[in-house]
Amino acid sequence: MSDKRLITFRVFDNIIDAHIIGAKLESEGIECYYIGENMTSLYPVFNSAVAGVQLQIKHEDLINAQAVLLP
Repeated sequence: MSDKRLITFRVFDNIIDAHIIGAKLESEGIECYYIGENMTSLYPVFNSAVAGVQLQIKHEDLINAQAVLLP
């Protein structure tokens, strides 16, 4: 059985950086989910209060995601 739990892979200060990394992961077939993107876009001053934009992936994709982002 595969593990479909979502984990926070990285946290970003802005939505643009989150989507750049997310696009790279998605191009490799890794589904990405963004938590907090609306709040940080509308109210950037609250960025630290809502922990920024969280990029989440499935737990089963963690090893592949790390490999994609290695230099």
